[in-house]
Amino acid sequence: MECDILDSLNDLGYSKEFCEDESIKKVLLDEPCSVPFTEVVSWLSLELETIAELEEHVNAITNKDDFSSFLLEVSALLRELDCPYQTLISGPVEERLNNRESRLKLLDYLTSELSSSRIIYINKPTPLIVGEKKRKQDDETEVAFLLKTALTTLDLSNTPVDVKPEKLFADIESTLKNIIENYPNSVEKCALTHSLTAEQWAKLDEIITSLNCEYEVRREMLLKRIDVTVQSFMWSKSLTNEILKVYTPKRGKLQSKCPMSIPMLLSSRQSLLNHQKTSSGKEREVTKCEINKVLIGSVPDRGGRAWEYDIPREMPSFKKRAEGGGGRGGRRGGFGKDKKFRKY
Repeated sequence: MECDILDSLNDLGYSKEFCEDESIKKVLLDEPCSVPFTEVVSWLSLELETIAELEEHVNAITNKDDFSSFLLEVSALLRELDCPYQTLISGPVEERLNNRESRLKLLDYLTSELSSSRIIYINKPTPLIVGEKKRKQDDETEVAFLLKTALTTLDLSNTPVDVKPEKLFADIESTLKNIIENYPNSVEKCALTHSLTAEQWAKLDEIITSLNCEYEVRREMLLKRIDVTVQSFMWSKSLTNEILKVYTPKRGKLQSKCPMSIPMLLSSRQSLLNHQKTSSGKEREVTKCEINKVLIGSVPDRGGRAWEYDIPREMPSFKKRAEGGGGRGGRRGGFGKDKKFRKY
């Protein structure tokens, strides 16, 4: 397989040191975090991104500390391409490229995808749309689009138009069962393994609706933050047009609507349950940095603790002055009308 990959890379136009017989064997036999290996994967992903208008691509690493990010980017790219190799998109992320066979499989898949994409692009010179980016026609409903996609994927596109719904879904179910029986490892186990009652489905729909509303608010807040951040760099009129030229296309792809639904829940697999903490373990080894070792010493007390202040005394209530009492006496404090001030 090494020779086939080497020939494919030469045909595709990759001309770095990796395209040598001894070099490719050395890279594949070495540990997976070698820089030449990540460079060729990055080049293949960038070529696919240009032709197929992908959202994801892979960046090459400069040191071993970046390998964790490289694995996450590879996983996102393969999911967008609908990669059929479950060993490359499921299970613990750090173990997917640990062996030589998996690295060969990754290079073989990416070179095959790029070769086929270029052939299709020559026959139809418009950007290809693959994976989740397939779009329905203007006069087509969402249900019809999804059903047509399922029939095409299962090779049932020749189904008569006037077929009854019961017969159609029975054919889909039998085809899926045959595929799962013939290829038991091709499909992961569902994350939802229990059947639900009608009341539970209704409650689940309410939960999804509530979460979608909350996520929409969060997305709107994040989008507002990024808009304000970009706007703060537009103080220079000479750079405004350049910033908008780069920012506007990417900003247009960010939507506040959350598309989560019950069909997505039913199609989710158990690999989504493999979450790893980034605050400990192996992930922490690649996320820690020198600034984490800086300790802040004692700082002056700034106060501000409300419980250390005395409770303010209330003003005494107003009382009406009694008539004829108090004060310095009548007639200006006891001085008579005819009396004069003594001069000193």
